[in-house]
Amino acid sequence: MQSTTISMTYTSISENVTANITSDNGTTASSKKVLSLLDQLNQYDEFKAAVVINNYYLYVLCALGIPGSACALITICRMKPLTSSSVYMAMLSLVDAMNLVFKLLYLLLTLYDVRLFDNGCRTMFFLGTFLMHYSNWLLVSMTVERFIAIWFPLQVTKLCTKRRAFINMIVLAIILMALNFQFYWTTIELPHKVYVWQCSFVDEYVHFITKVWYWIDGAAYSIVPFILLLIFNTMIILGIKMASSKQRMLTNKIDKTQNTDKIKHQQQITIMLVSISVVFIILTMPNCAFFIIQDYWDYTKDVHTYAQYFLVYNIVFFLSDLNHAINFYMYFLSGRKFRTMFINMICCCRKKPLRRPYSTTMTQMSSVSMRNGSAFNTTLSSQQDILKNSANGTDHSSNSTVNTIA
Repeated sequence: MQSTTISMTYTSISENVTANITSDNGTTASSKKVLSLLDQLNQYDEFKAAVVINNYYLYVLCALGIPGSACALITICRMKPLTSSSVYMAMLSLVDAMNLVFKLLYLLLTLYDVRLFDNGCRTMFFLGTFLMHYSNWLLVSMTVERFIAIWFPLQVTKLCTKRRAFINMIVLAIILMALNFQFYWTTIELPHKVYVWQCSFVDEYVHFITKVWYWIDGAAYSIVPFILLLIFNTMIILGIKMASSKQRMLTNKIDKTQNTDKIKHQQQITIMLVSISVVFIILTMPNCAFFIIQDYWDYTKDVHTYAQYFLVYNIVFFLSDLNHAINFYMYFLSGRKFRTMFINMICCCRKKPLRRPYSTTMTQMSSVSMRNGSAFNTTLSSQQDILKNSANGTDHSSNSTVNTIA
């Protein structure tokens, strides 16, 4: 078999699909004619495009997403103070990176026909599905926290704490693990007519997987997060508008100037969350729609239809996986504070240290003046403080000059 033929990232297209595809003349293709069937599929541009996407898209996403997630994680951890929102964002970056690494690992194992055995298949299905669910629900948790901050500002210090964020992430992980634990008794490795081995499902649980889990998975992965994000982001935008109107009517001119910065800060966070949510909806809803339509699409009636199905299948999963690779770039484009911190972090690595002899000379002069009780002791001491602050990057004007030069 050619290495470019059906080496899918996911094996949810079960063995009987391949066995039941009918050829162009209407006859059913037997397992002995699989190679000729693949030759027929290779005649269609849809299948060729699907194979290219399937074989290479994960490498591209990993090249973009893993470094991006690492940069996001480092930048967020350096942002002070570390808030509950920062904790969620850091965990989301970590989970996104794990998602991409895990998918690439599974692709390589199946591509080279590495036998996983029953427990390997169960672990792969369990962790793969759990990480996808967990990533989306972390985004929901971030949005709910932002909703609380906008609508219940007096309760923020009580409800939106780092401790509560950690507790929420642990509880969320336990719930989603319990939801996906069924893979440990429904999944098994079986010999395959085309591949050497394939992770499949125990016969007695096929009905549960195709009729029950089919909808549970879709709801947990896409449908419910989509609805919640739509509702809470709408409420956040309304809350921001209402708060801005009240502040404009009730505050005086000085307070307006002070509150304008607060309003802009709130708007920046809102823009970032709404942008990420919109991207999530765009990239994951095709996945949900595809698996709803799949039940009503007779894609095994002929070879050309199956080639079209295979193309749609790969595009859908490409879009879903893209969601785990672009969060860093969304943070950078829509979050001014995040963008500033990241740029400062990069520029900081390029800064040249101040020359030591000059600082030492001033320190010695200051020490001499202190011993002599000189009248200009206070002046030199002040100059020393300024130089120390400049060296430590705490003087705003000096810091701005250094950043500008860098």
